[in-house]
Amino acid sequence: MRKRKDYVEKKLESYEDVFADIINAFVFQGKGVITPDSLTDATTVSMYKADGKLHEQERDVAKYWNAETGEQIRVRIAYFGIENQTAYDRDMPLRVIGYDGATYRAETLKDGKDRYPVITLVLYFGEKRWQENRCLYDVLRFPEALVPFVSDYRINICEIAYLTEEEVQRFHSD
Repeated sequence: MRKRKDYVEKKLESYEDVFADIINAFVFQGKGVITPDSLTDATTVSMYKADGKLHEQERDVAKYWNAETGEQIRVRIAYFGIENQTAYDRDMPLRVIGYDGATYRAETLKDGKDRYPVITLVLYFGEKRWQENRCLYDVLRFPEALVPFVSDYRINICEIAYLTEEEVQRFHSD
């Protein structure tokens, strides 16, 4: 049997209480904004065509954040993805754009539905600080004249080994 990459992290993060705690700690500075019961599993696999072939890409963990509006109607507020990294990846901004873009594309296929943001956190477990690219401009090489026409895309790197004591105290689950 082939060992799946990041299996332990993915399994732990798939629990709603742990996932909510991670998002609350990094996005909402430890405030309990997201509750476990407001989360539902989201699709982690998407397909794209390149080089005349169909390819699959898979996020580590993803969940929808929903709100109750009464009458048991749930409104989707956001889509959160978590990517686990133990090593540098210079193309991480491109990978995150691929994941996020596929999710936004799926939103366009749902006629009449409200659109919601897609937020990805990269949990970096390396022992040294993240040394690689943090945005699209860091990855691309292009003439200065094109800057006004090239959209930048920043990724959210959370360096686990370098959390301050204050940041660690934002966590409440395992």
